[in-house]
Amino acid sequence: FCALMGAVYMAEPLNKFLGENHQSFASQNYFDKHGIFMSTVWSTPMLLVGCVMLIQSLYSASTLLIKVKRAELVQRAKEQAKQEPAQNSTENKKTN
Repeated sequence: FCALMGAVYMAEPLNKFLGENHQSFASQNYFDKHGIFMSTVWSTPMLLVGCVMLIQSLYSASTLLIKVKRAELVQRAKEQAKQEPAQNSTENKKTN
């Protein structure tokens, strides 16, 4: 994720460099000074992939949190169930 966002951040300097050296690999200069070509071809797909990765990470984290909390509640219920018979038996001994 960080590498993708770093690549998006570097799109402007990369656009400038490629615009200055386009004759070595292309017959036309696609790299204008505003960076529209780089934004369309380079940055937009990476930003979309980054957003998908972020959403998946948040979903996984929330799912894991729910599982942990459910296990915690089950554990508490088991502990309370163990404590209740012990309390009932001591109360029965006191009344007899």
